[in-house]
Amino acid sequence: MAFTKTTSRKIVPFRIATPRPIIVRQTKIMKPKHKKHGRHHRRGSGLGGFASAERIGIGIGAYALGYVQKQNWAIPSLPVLGKTGTIALIAHFISDGGKNKLAADIATAALAVAGFTLATTGAIVGGDETDGAVSGW
Repeated sequence: MAFTKTTSRKIVPFRIATPRPIIVRQTKIMKPKHKKHGRHHRRGSGLGGFASAERIGIGIGAYALGYVQKQNWAIPSLPVLGKTGTIALIAHFISDGGKNKLAADIATAALAVAGFTLATTGAIVGGDETDGAVSGW
């Protein structure tokens, strides 16, 4: 027969855990802080914002329009648009939806000049020279 080790077993009484106190924690509600995202105070020009980047670009576009008209390049004039409107249309397509800023400014300036001449003279400059009138005027 094999030797068996006999050990005495202790009887450990079941220990009842004492109830722990219930702690209710509530975080303090704070308003979110107002974050200032990169606000820099910019000084305006002496003209009170008259010389903004957009206006300067349109002025450069008007200069380029005058330069193109002065050179007398062979630009066809479309019947309803005239020469200035044709330049505006070409510049609009070259600008590719505003990606080319100079071409977009040329288009804006050319449309402004075409609208001005249509309102003042009743004719489109560079269009069909049929009595200097446009249909509907």
